[in-house]
Amino acid sequence: MIDDQPVTPAPKTNEDAADQTHNPQGTQLPIARPVVQPHPAKTNREITCNIKRDGWDKAKMVAELIGILVLILYTIYTAGIYCANKKAAEAAHDTLGEIQKQTILMRQQLVGSQGAIVKAYPEVSNDGEVSIRLNNLGVVTTTDIRLSIKATRKKIADDSALEPPTAFEIAADPLKGGGTEFYKRQLPWQLHELTDKSEWPKQWPGNETTELFLHVTYQDGFGNNMPPIDVCRKWFPHYNVTTKTGGSGGGGFVGCEDFKNAIAEAIERERKAEQEQKN
Repeated sequence: MIDDQPVTPAPKTNEDAADQTHNPQGTQLPIARPVVQPHPAKTNREITCNIKRDGWDKAKMVAELIGILVLILYTIYTAGIYCANKKAAEAAHDTLGEIQKQTILMRQQLVGSQGAIVKAYPEVSNDGEVSIRLNNLGVVTTTDIRLSIKATRKKIADDSALEPPTAFEIAADPLKGGGTEFYKRQLPWQLHELTDKSEWPKQWPGNETTELFLHVTYQDGFGNNMPPIDVCRKWFPHYNVTTKTGGSGGGGFVGCEDFKNAIAEAIERERKAEQEQKN
């Protein structure tokens, strides 16, 4: 007896046999195709990290390291040279400073022992002749000596001027060490004397005096300006004081700062002498 069931054709391949096994009715099933998933793209980091270095890259890296090492060594060497030069400069500066100090000290000693030292001594005669004596007590010759002389007639009571002063300006010659020079000028008046007699003049010292002011500048022979010399003198007339045991006198030019005291002392001596004569 013939069965009416459809006859399944024999599988041609193993795949057909498998299909028939899973689909016995023999119906046509769609064939499943495998899905191919693309591999993810490599990142830049992975590409960079996975690059294989060839011999040139290695040589370049070694050269760069050597260059850095050379630069470091050169920097250290330059710094060492700078420090050495700085120390040498500081030492030279200190040495120069010490030499300068020693030079200054030696020069000061030389100037102190050899430099010109000028002394001035003004005098005035009774007829009004002014005489300035200059002495150089030093060793070297003094230069650029200038004398300024001012003579003034004054009242003793209030030190006021009786007339305008008479002035002289003198440019003196260079004065050798140990030397002496005189410079003379004439006043237009004579010094005021009260008496030529030996007794005490009752009106002594009178009403007027002559003030003489001298200003001297000079160099020490080494080009240094020395402190100026200022001399002030005042005249008071001569006098005589007689005592039981003898007599004494005075008068002439004294320092301006001592003028009042000199007059007071002379008057006191005369007062004591008169008191002695009465006793």
